[in-house]
Amino acid sequence: MRIPNWPRRGSASTLFPTPTLASSRCAQKPTFRSICSVGSASLRAYTSPRRTGRAALSNEFAPPGRTNEILLDESGAALIEAALILPVLLLLILGAADISLYLWNAELAAKAVQLGLRKAIVSDAIASGPGLDRAESETYWNGLPPGLRCAPADHGPCPSFAVTCTLAGPCSCRGDACRFSPAPSRAGPILAAMRAILPGISTRNVEVTYRTNGLGYVGRPVPVPVDVTLRLVGYEYSPVFLGGLLGAALPLRASATLPSEDLTSQ
Repeated sequence: MRIPNWPRRGSASTLFPTPTLASSRCAQKPTFRSICSVGSASLRAYTSPRRTGRAALSNEFAPPGRTNEILLDESGAALIEAALILPVLLLLILGAADISLYLWNAELAAKAVQLGLRKAIVSDAIASGPGLDRAESETYWNGLPPGLRCAPADHGPCPSFAVTCTLAGPCSCRGDACRFSPAPSRAGPILAAMRAILPGISTRNVEVTYRTNGLGYVGRPVPVPVDVTLRLVGYEYSPVFLGGLLGAALPLRASATLPSEDLTSQ
C-alpha cells in the first residue's frame, strides 16, 4: 500500500492543513475519504467564525442530520399576527359603532320625550278624575274658603293627588281615594308628537304622571295646576353589530317634567 506523502511532523500544514491541500490528498485514494471528511469538518469548524445566539442554539440542539428550520422559519409571521389582531380590531370598531348608534338613539329618545311633554301640558289629560275633569270636580273643593292659596303642595289646604297612566292605560295612584280612570282616546296628540322622532314608540312605551304642585287657589276652575312628568318606558335599542355577543337589547330611558299650561281643549 502506498503511503501518502504527508508533510513533515510539526509543520504548520500538518497542524492546520489548508482546504486545498486536504482536498487534493483526499482525492488521491478512496481509503482516506472518511478520514478526510472528518478533517474537513474539523477545519471548517475551526476556521469559521464562532456563532452565537439563535444560530448557535440551532446547531447545538438540532437532531442529527436535521436542523431547526421549522422553529427558526419566520415566514408567515405577519399572517399569524393579523389573524390574532384582526378579531380584536373588528370587535373594537363594531363595538364603537354600536355604542355611537346607542348614544344617538338615546338622544332621539330624550328629544321625543321633550316634544311629547310639550304636547301633554297643552292637551287633555289622559287621566279622568277629580281635579282634571270639570264633570267630575263638582265636589273637588269640598266647601273650602274661596281664594285660599294651595301652597305647599303636600300640606296645603287644597286637595292633592298624583296619578300615573300609560297611553294605553290603565292608571294608578296612591291612597284609597284614587278615583281616576284612563282616557286613552286623548293620547293621540302626544303619541304623534313622539313618533315624529321615534317611529317605533307604542302606547305601552309612554307613561304620564299628573301631580299637584301647590300652585293656584281654592275655587280655581278645573283642571287645577299640576306638574306633568312624561317617561319613556320599556323601549329598547337592539345592537346592529354586536347583538349576538351582548345577548340582549339595551334599554332607552328618558323623562322630563313641566308644569301644566292648559289641560283642556274645550
